[in-house]
Amino acid sequence: MKLKLSLVSGVFLLAGCVLLEPAAHGTFDVPAGTPVSTVFACVENTLRAQQDGGPWNNVVTRRDAVAGVLETGDFARANIIGVRIRLEYQAATGHGTLRVKASGPYFADLGAVQALQRLLAAPCLGPGAGRARG
Repeated sequence: MKLKLSLVSGVFLLAGCVLLEPAAHGTFDVPAGTPVSTVFACVENTLRAQQDGGPWNNVVTRRDAVAGVLETGDFARANIIGVRIRLEYQAATGHGTLRVKASGPYFADLGAVQALQRLLAAPCLGPGAGRARG
């Protein structure tokens, strides 16, 4: 019985770690009707500019222009080391959301909020950029 309780506790402990993954999210607005491809190119160019030897994961693992979704570094998976993003953009409204995960070993924060701020500071993301939340 004690072993069973320990295993159950361990599973809950591991599941809880996923909730602790360092993350931040923010929004931006560009002129309504801006093509998805333009916003994707903006973000990808901004990501390439961040390659300063840091932990950025710029490998695009999901690109869905119809849904307006761009992801890097297997964003949906937990416990991946590096800075990775998920972009959701609606061309009709010009509104977008950026989510950043920045996990190091043992879920150390590699700077999720700072990474998001760097992305939102890109001039191509318009005057509404900069609304970041940790």
